[in-house]
Amino acid sequence: MRLIVKNYMKLMSQLWNFMSIEYVGLAIGVISVVLSCICYLMTRNFVLSITQLVVGLVLTIQSFVAARNTKCQILKINKKIDELGVSYIDSPEYLYAMVDAEDHVIFCVRRDGTIDWALGVPHPIRKEIERLEKKIDEQNNQR
Repeated sequence: MRLIVKNYMKLMSQLWNFMSIEYVGLAIGVISVVLSCICYLMTRNFVLSITQLVVGLVLTIQSFVAARNTKCQILKINKKIDELGVSYIDSPEYLYAMVDAEDHVIFCVRRDGTIDWALGVPHPIRKEIERLEKKIDEQNNQR
């Protein structure tokens, strides 16, 4: 299970880098230059083509800044997760289990499909979830 999660996270990270962070600003810049040239060739209006170019370059810069800020935020979140020592374990008892640095279960999905929030959810919220689960079970049993 850990290997699947690790490979999934690596794939999602690569897709994220390719699709939204790395190349969006570059694509906007290239499209801006191309549209500016097409605009000038079609209308021979130099002011319009320069305006198109400036707007595109401003959007390019904005995209690069937003990408850098997003990447910094992701790194901060990953650092916090690493500081907490959260990891995933393989166990015959669980389909999926997340533990903290002291191997206390934070969240898990058992083999029978039940979910155990353990340390991950405060007691009042866990109590309300259990109440709702009982209510759903009672409604299913009445049918």
